[in-house]
Amino acid sequence: MRLRIGPSALALAVVLAAGFAMFQRSNAAVPAPDPTPPPAAAAAEPKGATADDPSPELPPNHPPIHSLGAPMVAEHDEAAAITWSAPPGWDTAANTNPIRLATYHQHAAAADGAELVMTRAGGTTEANLERWKSQFAAGGAPTRTERTIDGLHVVILELHGTYASGMGAADTPQTGWAFVGAVIEAGDASYFLKLVGPDRAVRDARPAFESLLASVRKTR
Repeated sequence: MRLRIGPSALALAVVLAAGFAMFQRSNAAVPAPDPTPPPAAAAAEPKGATADDPSPELPPNHPPIHSLGAPMVAEHDEAAAITWSAPPGWDTAANTNPIRLATYHQHAAAADGAELVMTRAGGTTEANLERWKSQFAAGGAPTRTERTIDGLHVVILELHGTYASGMGAADTPQTGWAFVGAVIEAGDASYFLKLVGPDRAVRDARPAFESLLASVRKTR
């Protein structure tokens, strides 16, 4: 007996065959999952690194590489908390180290003239006074006085004898020298006015020291 298939059944068979073929193709396009776990993500390349010159990953809190070669900022780059006036008749000289704020020499002074210096540095008042004392020997007892200038506490120390600071012109001990220094306490900072040189030069320059010290004023 022959089975007769009508037009409707034939059309349905064609549609089902086409759908099955599309299903097969869509399954073939989906790749099988890779059982191997993906590698860990590479660390982000530091900014500025190139393939030819890679920069290593920096540890936490490390300063930026470009800043390592930057010059250190001198302590006195911050605005000074005091002002003062140069003593009349004295020349302004170059500062010979980073902590100096000002250096003055006696007018037309020779090598035996006194030097007047304003500096700013760390340390307590007493620690700096002891350091100054340690630079003089065989000169008798130091003289210490205190005063107030424009609301600032000032301690003045006077020394005589053999001076040996260990730096500058006094690498070799200097006999017959004198020193007058003032610690000016200005809040979080301390300023140091120092007059040093041969005894007679310091004695002659004492009025200049007192003139500059009296001119000190607070700026904040």
